Amino acid sequence: MRANANVTLRGSRCVLVPYRPEHVETYHAWMLDPETLAATASEPLTMEEEIEAQRSWANDETKLTYIVLDVDAAGDARRDGDGDGDGAPRADLGVMCGDVNLYWNVADDVLASAEIEVMVAEKRSRRKGIASEALEMCMAYAWKTMHVTTFVAKIGLGNAASLALFTEKLGFRETSRETRIFREATAELSLGLPTRRRRDDGGDGGDGGQSERRHTWRPGSSEKVLDDERARARLERKWEDVVVGAYDEEVEEEEEEDGGGGEDACALFEVRFISRRSPYDRVRAVNAVP
Repeated sequence: MRANANVTLRGSRCVLVPYRPEHVETYHAWMLDPETLAATASEPLTMEEEIEAQRSWANDETKLTYIVLDVDAAGDARRDGDGDGDGAPRADLGVMCGDVNLYWNVADDVLASAEIEVMVAEKRSRRKGIASEALEMCMAYAWKTMHVTTFVAKIGLGNAASLALFTEKLGFRETSRETRIFREATAELSLGLPTRRRRDDGGDGGDGGQSERRHTWRPGSSEKVLDDERARARLERKWEDVVVGAYDEEVEEEEEEDGGGGEDACALFEVRFISRRSPYDRVRAVNAVP
């Protein structure tokens, strides 16, 4: 997805960075592991297919992919001399350990609902709270900037750790179980629209209410939105702690000089997603772009 093509999210345990060509080799190695393939219900790809998949995902407006970096492992990588060379991942941010993804179902044509998944492929990075923080940062980003209000997780029934992570720690509610073919549980977390937009300018709050949301899109009236106040409060706190940055700082500076760095992510997301919406909705979404 182009919306997060240069956006990084930094937390206390991990950093989320956009999936770039320099990450493909490590990602491909992960996806050759039988245990990882089984846990993610995936099929092995060739290196060429993996490269093409990365290119496709980068421009697919129904998929938001972040590579998860382990912050604690960054020092070891620098001592070992890994990263920061031409075409190499940025070792100053952390070491690759997994990914977190959001998917939108085009057939449903509902922007407010997305499927979410996480993978921590490196065993040294497991049981450190990385998966939960990566999920919270990704959800907070989508909730605050794209107004995604419902997150859906599909979890294999044999993956007790993931079931506990989503339903016990993150507050998802299990809504169904499929036991014959896919053998998976479906869990949902519904939040309602955020009440405020994030301020990154470090101001004193005297903005005359300008920090409140500007975007007026709402879920359909027939859609039931569960307002879990504890989950909302947790994501609000997480978003305040997240440091939003640029993966390529030079690119960010060029965008600012050209006046292209202030585009509204939510409005752009709608414009790129609306291929199946009504003509009225298309006009409204296009007009929402500054």
